[in-house]
Formats: sequence, C-alpha cells, structure tokens
Amino acid sequence: FCAYKTMVSQEWSGESEYLQLKVRDVHDGHGAMEGKNANRLIFAATFSCLSISILFLAVFFINRCTQH
Repeated sequence: FCAYKTMVSQEWSGESEYLQLKVRDVHDGHGAMEGKNANRLIFAATFSCLSISILFLAVFFINRCTQH
C-alpha cells in the first residue's frame, strides 16, 4: 500500500500497487554545484573583508606617518 500527496493537492491519494518515487532538488539536479558556489562566495567575502581591513590599516598608518 502506498499513499502520496502532490504539491497541488492536499489530499492523500488512494491505494496504489506501483509507485515510483523520484526526488529532485530545486536546481534540477545540480545540487552539488550549489556547494561549490557557496564555497566560492565564502572565499570571496572573506578575501574582500581582509582586503578592506588591510586597506584601512594602510591609509591609517600613511595618515599617521605624514602628520609627524
């Protein structure tokens, strides 16, 4: 015995002798690429933050050294 619901219908189906379950992600089967893109995004964000921090420190020290 198998029963199922669809996205459209909120009611359970009747009895079914043969039911094939096919599960897909929202990216049409490209779930593995999402992890790679997430890693690239994390790397880019970290690199950007470090670059901005180093730039701030450079401007701060240049400003401090030129005032004396």
